[in-house]
Amino acid sequence: AEQKQEREARALIADGANYLKEGRFEKARGQFEASLKVVPLPEAYNGIGVTHYARNELALARDAYQQALQLHPDFADAYYNLACSYALEGKKSLALKYLSLAVRNGYKTGAEVADDHDLDSLHDDPTFKALLK
Repeated sequence: AEQKQEREARALIADGANYLKEGRFEKARGQFEASLKVVPLPEAYNGIGVTHYARNELALARDAYQQALQLHPDFADAYYNLACSYALEGKKSLALKYLSLAVRNGYKTGAEVADDHDLDSLHDDPTFKALLK
């Protein structure tokens, strides 16, 4: 039964991710929230965070990312998203802290990170340059 519930939750998360790609954030959030009622998974909280982030509701986004990390303390995507949210607010030390946690937990760096405009405020920082290597 547990595996069936997790499959059901992951299907809802996948639906939410598809709505995200279409820019349908409220619909996406509904799917992520529905999945949490089946089985709480970090991907659902991360998805909820992304829907808030897209609306520039950064504090709400961070709350959701933190909930993802409570469930799964090495969930690299949530650390990366936290880094982006802090970088957008010009909070460099917090952004770099979470970016380094993302990298330490397996987040792939490289061109995508270097080209992520949410992190533009970090580009001249030596720590940022070191993390990209």
